[in-house]
Amino acid sequence: MSVALSALCACAPAQSARSFNGDWNEARAREIALDVSRSWQLSDAKDFHGTPAVDLQRTVYSVLPFDRAGESRWLVLLAVVPPNQNCRACAPVTGGVIFNHKDGAWNAGYDQSHIVSIGANGQPPRARVQSLSPAQPAVAFEMASMAQGLAATTLTLVTEVQGQLREVLSVETAESNEAAGLRDDQTYKWQANVEASPSSKAEFPDLVVKSAGTKVAEEGQKARPYTSTWIYRFSGASYRLMP
Repeated sequence: MSVALSALCACAPAQSARSFNGDWNEARAREIALDVSRSWQLSDAKDFHGTPAVDLQRTVYSVLPFDRAGESRWLVLLAVVPPNQNCRACAPVTGGVIFNHKDGAWNAGYDQSHIVSIGANGQPPRARVQSLSPAQPAVAFEMASMAQGLAATTLTLVTEVQGQLREVLSVETAESNEAAGLRDDQTYKWQANVEASPSSKAEFPDLVVKSAGTKVAEEGQKARPYTSTWIYRFSGASYRLMP
């Protein structure tokens, strides 16, 4: 890993406690990731909106293949949250540990205490891998919400930028008012797919968001067929909507 990545892990356990030999062992990786997370310095104000960062609960909630340009890697995601954080707006901090394979051993070569703060009732969002390119894996966090009969899903993409895992895009990928009890002609539902498209004008591929379904222009109007295509281009540290 780079010097920048190594510096971020300066407070982690000794090297012997961060690796194991042989085939990939998810159970052992989970144990190491939990041990590594105990060295993370999380802040009351910055990470938990003023809730004291004491007696933190740490849970591994996803283990994802995170290969990059032929390099075998796994990403272990952990949710960290103070006790009794079960309100609707209570989101845990998601941190992560990346394991790489070298000389017959799996090593926790990089860890990051705060990747995103997404979730509800103290629970993290769903997470899956979405490849931007063979050299650029990303994590897609999907968060569903419901309020007054309006359901929505938000996709947040995280990838490696300048040696750190960073949020680069957050877009709504589904919306429906089917649970609102409105007339059929006022009821709508649409969904979107996010796909990578090669770009010669940016460091990372473009992201194309294609939506289809039905939608209303304003509350109370009739639902109409709806399609859209939006292109997002990487610029510096995140994706921006192209005009």
